[in-house]
Amino acid sequence: MSNEAKVGAFTLAGIVLLAGFLFGLSNFHLFGTKNYSLHIGFTEVIGLNPSAEVLFAGVSVGRVKSVETDGMGAVVNVEIKPEIKIPRGSKFSVGTSGFLSEKFVSISPGTDRGDYLKDGEYVYGISEVTMDSMMANMNMAVNKIHDLLESVNNILGNPRLQTSMVETAVNIKDITANMRDLTGSLSRMAVNSETDIQQMVKNLNRMSASLVETAAEVEVLVKNFSGDGETGANLRMAIANLASTSARIENMAKSVEGFVTDPQTAEDLRATLHNARGVSEKANNMLGGLSKGHFEAGLEEMYSSKGHDWQTNFDMRLYPSADNFFLLGVNDIGDGNRFNAQVGKQGGALGVRAGVIDSKVGVGLDVDAGSRWRFSVDGYDPNHAKVKARVRFKVTDNWSIFSQMNHVNDSDRRATYFGIRHDF
Repeated sequence: MSNEAKVGAFTLAGIVLLAGFLFGLSNFHLFGTKNYSLHIGFTEVIGLNPSAEVLFAGVSVGRVKSVETDGMGAVVNVEIKPEIKIPRGSKFSVGTSGFLSEKFVSISPGTDRGDYLKDGEYVYGISEVTMDSMMANMNMAVNKIHDLLESVNNILGNPRLQTSMVETAVNIKDITANMRDLTGSLSRMAVNSETDIQQMVKNLNRMSASLVETAAEVEVLVKNFSGDGETGANLRMAIANLASTSARIENMAKSVEGFVTDPQTAEDLRATLHNARGVSEKANNMLGGLSKGHFEAGLEEMYSSKGHDWQTNFDMRLYPSADNFFLLGVNDIGDGNRFNAQVGKQGGALGVRAGVIDSKVGVGLDVDAGSRWRFSVDGYDPNHAKVKARVRFKVTDNWSIFSQMNHVNDSDRRATYFGIRHDF
C-alpha cells in the first residue's frame, strides 16, 4: 500500500472516531433506541437553564433540552433515557440543593400501575415556591402569633387578675412588716428579761417556720410574674422584708445562744438558725432573678423542594443569667409537632445545648461568626442516630434567613430547607 493510501486510511479512521465521540456527547444514537422527549408546563421557572439535570427519585435520568414560553407560562422540554419508565401521575417540579446551587427538574414517582408516559407527551408541573410567596406565608404566621400574644395580653390585662395580684403582694408585704415589728419586740424582751429566753426561742422557731412557708409562697408568685410597676415594687419590698426579718431572727438567735442550757431549747435554737439562713438565701436568689433574667422568642417558616414540605417552627429562650439559658419550642407546628426542651450555656462565640431535640434525646452546638452568622449542628435520637446542620444570617435585628439540612448522615432521607426567621 502506498504512503498516500496509508495517510488517507488513518485520516478517515480519525474522522469516524471524532464523529462517534460527538454523537455520544449529544445523546445521538445512530443505532438502537434514542432518548424520548417530554414537555412540562409551569406557571413560571426562574433560573432553570438548558442542559440542567433531570432527576427521577433523586437519580439523574436525562437533561433539559430547552426552556420556552407558550404565552400562558413556561414549557420545559426534557429528554429522558429510553430505559427509564415514568409512571403516569408522577409529580414534576423545579428544585435546588441549596441557595447557590444550580436548579434541576425533579420527578417524584407516582404509583406504578403499568401505565407510563410516552414520547412527546405534555404534562403539568408544580410551580416552584418564590420568595414573595414565602414572605406572604411568613407574614400570615407572624399575624397569627400577634393574635395569640394579644389574647394572652388580654388575659393578663384583666383588671380583676391585676387587682388580685396587687392585693396578694400588698398582703405579703404587710405580713412581713408585722413580723419585723414582732421580732423587734422580742429582741427588747430578751434584753429586759432573761427568764423568758426559753419562751422567746420557741416563738423564734415558730416564726422562722412561718417565714419558710411565706418564702415558698413568694417564690411561686415570682416564678409566675415578670413585670414591673406597682406590683413589681411591692414584690421586691416584700422579698427585702423577708431577708431583713430572717437576718434579725438569726442575729437574735445567736445573741441568746450562750445563755441556753436546756437541751430542747438548744435544739429549737439550731432549727431557728437553719430556717432563718434558708429564708435569707431564697430571698437573695429571688431578688437576683427579678433583676437579671430576660426572655427571647422566634418564629420560622422554611421550605424544602424534596416532597414540597413546609414547616413552621417556634422557640423561646429563658435566660436566668447572662450565660445560662433554657430553650423550649415546637418544630413543624400542625404536622409533626416535635417538641424541644433543652438547657444550654453560652460562652463567648460558642454555645452548647443538651436535652430533647425533635422529641428525642440529643445535644447541640452553636458557633457565632461575628454578629450576623451562626452555624449550628444537632445530634439526637440514640436509637436511630440523626444529625442536622444549619447556617443562619441575620439581615436585620429581627429578621434572618437560613438554610438547614436534615438527616445529614442519611443520603436517602437527606433534605435541604431554606427559610426566614423573625425574632421577637
